[in-house]
Amino acid sequence: TNNRIVTPADIRLFCVSELSVRYGLSQNVIRSIRVHRNQTDARDCGYQINVAITLKDNNFVRRSLGENPDLVASRIEKGLFVRSAGIYPIRLKIILSES
Repeated sequence: TNNRIVTPADIRLFCVSELSVRYGLSQNVIRSIRVHRNQTDARDCGYQINVAITLKDNNFVRRSLGENPDLVASRIEKGLFVRSAGIYPIRLKIILSES
C-alpha cells in the first residue's frame, strides 16, 4: 500500500503514533480509538469514516493538547486524509473522559 492508510487498524496505529510523537501522550492515557463508517446523503462518496479517540481527562493530557482539543483533532484528521486514498471524508473527535 506504499505507506498509505487503508484499514481501520492503520487508522488506529496512525492516531496512536501522532498522539505519542507530536503531543507526548503515552498509550496508557488512550482509553479507546473507535473507527466506523456512516452512510451519508452525499452523491459523490456515499459514506464517511468516523474516528472517536477517548483519552483520560487529567492535567497532563489537557496541557499536552492545549486549550482546544478540536484543533488537535483537526490536525490528526488532515493527516489521516492525506495519507489515506483521499476519497472518503474523515471526521475525528477527541473525547476527554474522567472514568
